[in-house]
Amino acid sequence: MKNQYDLIVIGGGAAGMVAAGIASERGAKVLLLEKNKELGRKILISGHTRCNLTHDESNIRELIKAYGDNGAFLFSALNNFPPQEIMNFFENLGVKLKIEDDRRVFPRSDSSQEIVNSLIKYLKNNKVEIKTLAQVKNIFKDKTNITGVELENGELFNTTNLLIATGGLSYPGTGSTGDGFKFAKNLGHTITPTIPSLVPLKIKETFVKDLQGLSFSDIEVSLYQNNKKITKKIGDILFTHFGISGPMILNLSKQVITARKNGNVELRINFKPKQNEKQLDLFLQKIFHDNGKKTIKNIWDNFLPSKFVGIMLDLADIYPEKLANSISKEERKKILEILHDLKLTVVGDMGFEQAIVTSGGVDLKEIDPKTMQSKLIDNLYFAGEILDIDGITGGYNLTVAWGTGYTAGNSLALPL
Repeated sequence: MKNQYDLIVIGGGAAGMVAAGIASERGAKVLLLEKNKELGRKILISGHTRCNLTHDESNIRELIKAYGDNGAFLFSALNNFPPQEIMNFFENLGVKLKIEDDRRVFPRSDSSQEIVNSLIKYLKNNKVEIKTLAQVKNIFKDKTNITGVELENGELFNTTNLLIATGGLSYPGTGSTGDGFKFAKNLGHTITPTIPSLVPLKIKETFVKDLQGLSFSDIEVSLYQNNKKITKKIGDILFTHFGISGPMILNLSKQVITARKNGNVELRINFKPKQNEKQLDLFLQKIFHDNGKKTIKNIWDNFLPSKFVGIMLDLADIYPEKLANSISKEERKKILEILHDLKLTVVGDMGFEQAIVTSGGVDLKEIDPKTMQSKLIDNLYFAGEILDIDGITGGYNLTVAWGTGYTAGNSLALPL
């Protein structure tokens, strides 16, 4: 039958493309359905269009720590298709890779388009049938199994197996609009509540707008609620017109959003975590003494960016033309507090439109971690961001997509 397939994959992103290709390599007749005009739209914008495709970590137990409490679910999938195998896979497709100092892996071309092109070539070489502009309307099921799908245009396709790899809700412009969650729920699966993750944060204090574009490396940010510290992280941040971003803030955002459900939270920034309060105070006294005849605004070379100095002096209510040797002890204490404990009030986040990944999704208790198979419907599989698992920045989330897609594609019960 022309419209009869061994596997239909809904979603032409990272997980869906790998699963479709692997299944076809095993001899399956595969149809890949993508509602966009082209495949891999979210891959194209990943890593700021450079595509951070995985993280160079060979120890699986270390790797799964990047996914928090749900990381153990990935043990089988990432053993099946670990970062080194992911790298080998793409190199075999002709993509030359590089590993950067932070162990993030990119194509040498710094082009996410090269990754998408290599996957499309892989699918075509394995004779996967690709149908774009194909919005799924209905999924059909008999008493026990999925039997087929219907598109919005009325086309019908029958299948022995179905994989839902539609992504989550992040970057909805790429097509991730939560369709898969609706399909999964209609088929009886539980969807754990979804929130944006790896997302920039909105800040109440208006002075952050004046710091727009300013970045800091290796600073400490602590998350507080009701004056109680929840967690702290050290890393890089970026001030924006609406608040703060940067790798460390993105990694902290999920905890911030979760905590805000229970009330107001604040972030406390320590710009000089390598110096304790006493050491920093002594340092301030020394530079004030050594530069006593200079104005306070002009003594911070190689220590603080000039844009930040102006804001700091304004917050400390210190006249910028005041001479350094005339700064009072109380004024010095104000500077010290700003450098070691600047308080910022979080009032929101930039939402799914700017979130790199979705937290929440299909409940992992209902999925077999060794196969990505539904525990509720034998011939139904899930892979990628639709699952209730997400990691930190650094190639970890694409690693999940490749690993779960590979595992699903390899797990199908195919005809002899």
